[in-house]
Amino acid sequence: MKVLILGAGGPVAQAAIKAIEDTHELRLADLNPLESDRHECVQMDVTDAGQVLNAARGVDAILNSTVIRHDRIQSWRVNFIGCYNALKAAAELGIKRFIQTSPTGMFMGVPDGYNYDWPVDECSPPRPGTGIYSMTKYLANETCKVFADRYDIQVIAFGYMGFSEVTSYKPASIPCRAHPEDAGQAFRLALEVDSLPRKYEFFQITAEWAHEQYGMEKARRLLGYVPKYNYNHLIKKV
Repeated sequence: MKVLILGAGGPVAQAAIKAIEDTHELRLADLNPLESDRHECVQMDVTDAGQVLNAARGVDAILNSTVIRHDRIQSWRVNFIGCYNALKAAAELGIKRFIQTSPTGMFMGVPDGYNYDWPVDECSPPRPGTGIYSMTKYLANETCKVFADRYDIQVIAFGYMGFSEVTSYKPASIPCRAHPEDAGQAFRLALEVDSLPRKYEFFQITAEWAHEQYGMEKARRLLGYVPKYNYNHLIKKV
């Protein structure tokens, strides 16, 4: 499968690249110039619909990991308009698999979020709050649902509540980070899964945590996701 990765210079995309580059042909795209001895690289602006369309020609799947968090204008242009442009390109070119990244269900912010609720799964209604980052990602995911239904695109959205190696745990901190290797595994599974119950599916992706605040049972059941990293020792009473 030939895969276009948007935002390929970012950490989430890097995890995906490591997980899928041995089994899939990759086209890496980013606003900043990229260099690779192994993959085709394209410098492009995701907010420009024409550039996105050209970058998507000839691919079988699009992985959108572009993000801007703290700039009101650019967050709207990249997180929402950029996603819309990528979906429009998929619809026009007949690309049938699209992977979107976002915060976990946009469950963020106090008092808006689910900070003190257990368990929280994919059926929990989104609570994006009023922050520009979470709001634009929420709108992008809603747009993914429309395109999945209208154009028969299999859209798989992944949610994270943090993405990094975990070395310590503090009460009230982000409770369920995903290790990069686990996130990469999820991307590989999303590309290779034969079919899913609905054209739009949202999955929470985390490492193993004993408290299971944000569960991953759906990803286990439908994708075969089995996280490699277990952080139970960080919260175990000794």
